[in-house]
Amino acid sequence: MIESKQNILGSFCYIKSFLSPIGAFSIVQDEAINLLTQMNLSGIVLKEKYNSMWVIVKNKIKFFDNILWGDEVKLKTFISSKSLVKLNVFVQMFSKTEKLLMQAKIELCALSCESGRIQKLSDVGMKEVQIFDGDNMEFDNFNITEKTIIAERKVCASNIDLSNHTNNVEYIRFLVDTYKSEELLKREIEEIEICYLKQTYEGDTLFIAKNKNQKEDIFAILKNDEIAVKTKFKFKN
Repeated sequence: MIESKQNILGSFCYIKSFLSPIGAFSIVQDEAINLLTQMNLSGIVLKEKYNSMWVIVKNKIKFFDNILWGDEVKLKTFISSKSLVKLNVFVQMFSKTEKLLMQAKIELCALSCESGRIQKLSDVGMKEVQIFDGDNMEFDNFNITEKTIIAERKVCASNIDLSNHTNNVEYIRFLVDTYKSEELLKREIEEIEICYLKQTYEGDTLFIAKNKNQKEDIFAILKNDEIAVKTKFKFKN
């Protein structure tokens, strides 16, 4: 487990100084990377020693209260479960008074850069790890029923990560950009879950489809008519 303190940066915030979904996913992803780095299993180490890379399979964030620019927060990050090929990392964010503000669960696996196949975690240097209690989140099984295209996005150089595919956080940016700020002010986000099914790359043209009901918006990001990413936004109102 790692614990850290930080102040919410302005670059992580959007309308009315609230922590944005993009900022939240960035913090959570960075915390997972920091934990793996402390274990000497960063993405750079995996690439250099095992010719492999970490891939986020799923990510789910739940918000319990508004988080604002400049807030001092405490983060706890730990491994909540591990199988032969999958790793679950849990992240909690607390206020100065220990109030739970946000929590997230990330499922990762390691892929061979040569074959693209999923690797056993033991084959990329992860042997025995300490598992901590506290993970009370489950991933949902959801699908988009109608592929009504609402937007198109081309993957650019600024969207690419060190593994030369689209950064996971960029998909959240693509989806947030389909809303107007007035709508996001009226519909407070409670939870976001995202499943990464296929990789996309610089130059790819992606199409965004959306199903909307009263409290949930379900998105699919399509590449060549196939779903690369599916996401669910759940709102409090």
